[in-house]
Amino acid sequence: MKRILVSLGALAMLGLSGCVAAPLPAALSTPQYVPSEMKVLTAPRPEEIHTSEEGIVRIEAKREPTVRQQSDSVQAELDGAIPPQEPLTPDTVWEEDRVVTYNSYTLPEKAMLEEDCLGVLTIPAIGLEMKIYEAEDEMEAMLKGGAHYKDTSAWDGNIGISAHNSGVPEYASFGNLQNLRKGDTLFYRTSLGERQYKVETILEISDEDWSYLGRTADNRLTLTTCVTGKPDKRFLVQAIQG
Repeated sequence: MKRILVSLGALAMLGLSGCVAAPLPAALSTPQYVPSEMKVLTAPRPEEIHTSEEGIVRIEAKREPTVRQQSDSVQAELDGAIPPQEPLTPDTVWEEDRVVTYNSYTLPEKAMLEEDCLGVLTIPAIGLEMKIYEAEDEMEAMLKGGAHYKDTSAWDGNIGISAHNSGVPEYASFGNLQNLRKGDTLFYRTSLGERQYKVETILEISDEDWSYLGRTADNRLTLTTCVTGKPDKRFLVQAIQG
């Protein structure tokens, strides 16, 4: 027995000293831990979801609302906070100052520049700066300046203005209107702002022709005055915004 122990010890010494050692048993040469393949996480199937009755409480994940859900929610809040308005009609459109312009027409009181003055017309080409007045009697208004045609718009759309061609101070007269040429610039200012217009139409019309004062989709000025020696005629200038 003593000899056997000595031999085993000698063999061990030979292995540690760098000589070829005997192979280890297979059980010792195999790694003790081999990682398994990674699993792809998936949402649990309905049958895998536990309930509180089973002693397990499942916490639902918080989900952000979809765009449709958000819009529906906002709309619901708006529906509760802002009552729906009645459709606009010619009889109710101006109530409670809901609009400034309706169907290419602006009420004079929504554009008044001063207490008694609707606006100011400036025509550099003939050196004219004229105040425009809103009055029940247009002839009376023309003693001070231009008179606004009550049936025309006061800002958006077609603004109609008439004035004497003589017999009043120059600042209140359209006496030089016939000196305008196409392309000349006009300016008109009210409490709603100031716009620039270009002359496009210059002609004589019948004193019974009111077609040029109708409502228009674009913004324009329509100026009229008497024609000396032709009581049945009117001189007309029409300028378009631009």
